[in-house]
Amino acid sequence: MEVKEMASRYQIIAVLVILVLLIPFLSLSSQEKNEGQEPFKIINEIPSLSHAPKIDGVLDNDLWEREALKIEEFLQFLPKEKEKPTQKTVVYLGRDKKNLYIAFRCFDTEPQKIRASVTNRDNIMDDDWVLVSLDTFNEKRRAFWFILNPLGIQLDAIRVEEGGNSNLNASWDTVFYSDGRIDDQGYIIEVAIPFKSLRFPNTPEKKWGLVLGRTIARSGEIIIWPAMTKSIPGLLTQEGEFVIRGEVEKGRNFEFMPILTTLKTSEKKIDLQPGLNFKWGISSDIT
Repeated sequence: MEVKEMASRYQIIAVLVILVLLIPFLSLSSQEKNEGQEPFKIINEIPSLSHAPKIDGVLDNDLWEREALKIEEFLQFLPKEKEKPTQKTVVYLGRDKKNLYIAFRCFDTEPQKIRASVTNRDNIMDDDWVLVSLDTFNEKRRAFWFILNPLGIQLDAIRVEEGGNSNLNASWDTVFYSDGRIDDQGYIIEVAIPFKSLRFPNTPEKKWGLVLGRTIARSGEIIIWPAMTKSIPGLLTQEGEFVIRGEVEKGRNFEFMPILTTLKTSEKKIDLQPGLNFKWGISSDIT
């Protein structure tokens, strides 16, 4: 009996010794397999803010710096892939139950050369602009795009990437709020995107894809977060991720917007014509 017990102990010891000797080689093999691959994206949690920031294009509220998630690790996408940008960009993200809040601080050493047009919605692509891409289903092939020029004028679209091809549907419109202004350091843009303006799965933990970008029109420079390469097809396949935990407001997206049109009917008479614009979007759970 004692001989059998001793033999069993020796077998266990032998197995443990073999495992200890193999661990370094297993680790090395794993490193070799991962060599050359893109690292896993860090998953950031979007913090809940103590109160809603005022969307006025003035970054004078220390709420952003104190409570929001701060991202400043931008790199060039064009013209010099993954090199340091010529201008610094800092982005802040936060939320409450109603809105996702984003603030861009776009520094520029030559603010007089910033391109910003007072123009119609969706007509800003010749300007400097910033991008927020939200892949709310985290499927790496479709995302809501929110693009804004330095004055906060909006363009919204849906980007679809499939089979190596991409398409931007700028006919999609939703309700969100923004303001921007140029100063002696560059420009600031603040954005509030209502959760009810988006579609997303109804889960306690929401994991979304995220891309943040900025263009400098005068030089053709595009900077982006996270770092991306043109050797991998598509932007959404390389997007970062963030998590929203807890409940957020959902529901059908509709908004009434009063308008007032002035019509000059004669040299002395001006006719005021009140009206109402109506926007409606599909409920969140519909894909």
